[in-house]
Amino acid sequence: MSSVVNLLLSVIEYIGIANLLTTITICLVTFWYIRMNYGASFHYRLPPGPPVIPYPFDFLMALFPSSNRFGRMIFLSKRYGDITCLQLGRRMIIMISSPSLVKELIVKQADVTSNRSAPPFFTSVMDYKGGIIFSDGVPWQEIRRFSLSALRNFGMGRKGIETRIQEEARNLCNAFAQHSSEAFDAMHLTNAAVSNIICSITFGRRLEYDDPVFMDMIQRLRNVTSGVGINPIIRELMMRFPILLKTPLLGKPRQTFWESRHLAWVGRTSRCDVIRLPNNPNFITKEVIEHIESYHSSDIRDIIDMYLTEAERLEEEKKKAKEDKLKPYLNKDDIWMCVFDLFLAGTETTSTALLWFLLVMAAKPDVQEKVISEIDRVVGRERAPCMEDRKDMPYTDATLIEVLRYRPVAPLGVPHVTAKDVEIGDYTIPRDTEIMINIIGIHLDPRLWDEPEEFNPHRFLSEDGKTVIKPQDAFTVFGAGRRVCLGEQLARMEFYLFATTLMQRFRFRLPEGESGDFGFEHCLGTIAPKNFKILAQER
Repeated sequence: MSSVVNLLLSVIEYIGIANLLTTITICLVTFWYIRMNYGASFHYRLPPGPPVIPYPFDFLMALFPSSNRFGRMIFLSKRYGDITCLQLGRRMIIMISSPSLVKELIVKQADVTSNRSAPPFFTSVMDYKGGIIFSDGVPWQEIRRFSLSALRNFGMGRKGIETRIQEEARNLCNAFAQHSSEAFDAMHLTNAAVSNIICSITFGRRLEYDDPVFMDMIQRLRNVTSGVGINPIIRELMMRFPILLKTPLLGKPRQTFWESRHLAWVGRTSRCDVIRLPNNPNFITKEVIEHIESYHSSDIRDIIDMYLTEAERLEEEKKKAKEDKLKPYLNKDDIWMCVFDLFLAGTETTSTALLWFLLVMAAKPDVQEKVISEIDRVVGRERAPCMEDRKDMPYTDATLIEVLRYRPVAPLGVPHVTAKDVEIGDYTIPRDTEIMINIIGIHLDPRLWDEPEEFNPHRFLSEDGKTVIKPQDAFTVFGAGRRVCLGEQLARMEFYLFATTLMQRFRFRLPEGESGDFGFEHCLGTIAPKNFKILAQER
């Protein structure tokens, strides 16, 4: 012991106490830096991937964003394989690009890969915690179960909701007819029509497409989900450093996204007066508050009332149990999150799929004519298309499936998060690691699809063209495992009924001289077509 002390004293005497402390500090900082950025590489056998970009240099990725973000994901999967590890500073992402790995990791090991984490971008823009999409564990299982029951109670998968969609599809056709003399951008109208289905379920009524409050809500929702029209560098900075949204540094984009939080922020009801801004209505907030004020347990009008009923039941159970620490999975302060998630998942995705469908119809007249011919033969012109017709329209059905394969609107889905270390083949994925399904990579993989970059409905048809061949594991547009899309059944019904009703009444074409651009906007979580206009000619 004394020899160690003597050695230490000799070192101090030789280099000085200040230099010794400086050396120790440098060593500790270096150790911390290596452990923070490269620690996982030392402790785990990680899948292959590009070199680690250490913190804080990962911010350079925001200054030089890829012009084709999702195309880069396809490139990485081709270069490093079906399971790829991306390390950006302290953030680690595992990207899986094969159906077999999706089944092995997301389905078979669902117990440890079904967690979610709300993006910092969301939690910074709006006071978002929990909800249906990003909650975890038992609360998530309960709120998903109840939300699914509520959706079914108000018609999902039944004749009642089919009739609502048919009526809204007619309204959409009438709106299109008002633009029949000129080329127009169909984005707002399709967004409004699809959003009205969620409105009818959650609020008990539809809204007019030109309602300024409704228009404002749709635009804000699109800001949050896609970020279309915002400079890619600004968009990357917001995603990587969401705290910037609380500063004036980002200018107009910051104002656009910060104000978008009022789309859904209700928070505690005691804060309602604080968040009301002049000429800036908080659409979902207002609806939830009005439902709370007019709620009566004997008159359940819509899904918000069902959430209120469940929240009251859980509160009563808590009182009877006399456990103040007992936290119900749902309370009145959380309802806005559930309603917001229904709009988030049920508006942008389906409406964007409809935009892709319209672009395909206008750009590929041969496909359009086959769809029109089949609709005329099976449905005619006297009645509205219905779900029962689907089995008799294989080419139309195959065309809709091919649209979703060709341009999956959520190309990376919503990331899963590991609850603990996960073994997959020769690799170990650390706890709290994000897992992304490379849906667009799978859908455009030449090993799985013949000429995947070509739009071809026949890939989903039998040889005689009379039967639809149901897509198998390689078709992952709605996700997989326990986190598969809650509203998949509703989305499929909406997509089919809106698309066939439009084709029953119109023939679409592009303006003179345009051939159709199937490239996509660089978006946050969804891919939309580049802005385009179409001509809707009534048949």
